[in-house]
Amino acid sequence: LAPILFLSSPFLVPLLPFPPASLPPFDMPAPPSGLFGAILRASPRPSILKFTASASRAYTMKRSWRPSSLARQNRCFASSAELPKKGWPVQLKASVQWGDQDAYHHVNNTQFLRWWESAHIEYLRKLGVMMKGNATDPKGAIIAKSECNFLRPVTYPDVVTVCCRASRMGNSSLSVEYLLLNDKMEECATGAAVLVMYDYINDTTYRMDDEMRKTITELENAANPPPQ
Repeated sequence: LAPILFLSSPFLVPLLPFPPASLPPFDMPAPPSGLFGAILRASPRPSILKFTASASRAYTMKRSWRPSSLARQNRCFASSAELPKKGWPVQLKASVQWGDQDAYHHVNNTQFLRWWESAHIEYLRKLGVMMKGNATDPKGAIIAKSECNFLRPVTYPDVVTVCCRASRMGNSSLSVEYLLLNDKMEECATGAAVLVMYDYINDTTYRMDDEMRKTITELENAANPPPQ
């Protein structure tokens, strides 16, 4: 029985000096369930690695790009539409705290991401999203991707302006951009993120409806330029 199990194990096949006559294909395990799995399934990825064999040729590994059922249903990043980027619908003022600084006497990089978060939550609330702001929210959002470009250090004391606007609409995703200005109106950082609309009650993404899309378009068309 032990030799049979050894020869039938797909993970040990590459150790064999010759390919067996036939081997049924197998799939890699699916992503985990829950919030983390939903994030993984929401973006295109190589979903399986298939091993195939024949008596006349060695093993080949074929990469298959196949959307999961969740991605097929929601297509978060499909059918995206660019937005005008005329201004910044959200412009928040935030006082720099002495405790925001690190040992290098400037605001630590993690604080910039907190400012980004505060700005895009303010934007989402204008759309009727994140009104509860916790895990019992049927119309929430999760961050699929976030980035920050540091241009100039920020120090205490200062009052910064955190700007946020939408740059692209998908079916279930919203791409946003950020801008951080100090009290001299100097650009200190820029950034971007991809937000995915998420129903925390039913543990799934949801599509942006026409009313939400209309609101986004109106916000962007009426947006003010950053303060000078």
